[in-house]
Amino acid sequence: MINFSCPRCHHVMSVHESQGGGSFSCPSCGNVAVAPAAAAPASATVPQARIKGTSGLGVAALVLGLIAAVLALIPVVGLFGAVLAALGAIFGFAGLIGAAAGGRKGVGMPIAGLLVSLSAIAVAILITGVVIDSGLLR
Repeated sequence: MINFSCPRCHHVMSVHESQGGGSFSCPSCGNVAVAPAAAAPASATVPQARIKGTSGLGVAALVLGLIAAVLALIPVVGLFGAVLAALGAIFGFAGLIGAAAGGRKGVGMPIAGLLVSLSAIAVAILITGVVIDSGLLR
C-alpha cells in the first residue's frame, strides 16, 4: 500500500501499489491529489560488492620469475635469466608494497612472483657456479 496525503487538507489516503502515479479525489475536501509511484524493491538499491582485483605488478613478477626459472637451468644462459628474475623480484616487491599500502587483499600474486624470482636467481648462480667450477666450460 502507498500512503500519501492531500496537499490541501492533509487527509491521509492509501492506494494499492499498482495504482501509484494515478490521480485521486480526496474524500475529505474533493481536491485531486496524485499518488506517488511505487518505491523500487529494496534489492535494487543494494550496492554491488567490490570485485577484488589482481595486482598487475604481481602478474609481471610471476611471469618474469617463471621465464627466469626455465633459463636458470641452462648453464651460463641462466645468468641472463637472473637479470629477468631480478626485475621480477623488483616487480613483486613493488606489487606487495602497493597492495599493502592500498589496503587490498590481493597479495598472493606479488608474493608468488617474488619467491619464484628469488629462487630463479639462486638456481642460476648455483648451476652456473657448479659448471664453471667443474671445468666443463674449457
